[in-house]
Amino acid sequence: MRHGCFDSGGVVQSGSGYSVSASSGAYTLSFNPAPGAGNYTVLLDGRTSTGRALALSTSGTVSTGLTLTRGWLDAGGETITRICFMLVR
Repeated sequence: MRHGCFDSGGVVQSGSGYSVSASSGAYTLSFNPAPGAGNYTVLLDGRTSTGRALALSTSGTVSTGLTLTRGWLDAGGETITRICFMLVR
């Protein structure tokens, strides 16, 4: 199991064994050491500055980099407060 939270800039706020690369609304998680082969489940919780749940979609793999892409933000100045994940096998 791996878990953690990071902010809108991709700065790790909690957890260990992973890094985040942020680029234009997408966040790529790289794990070190890389998880072994197997079937994984990813639980996500992203929150905005208004407390609204943030839509997130995933692509990639846990061995090469798991990419999280955020959904829309309100044009009234809403920002991302945090994105948390739990990866389990």
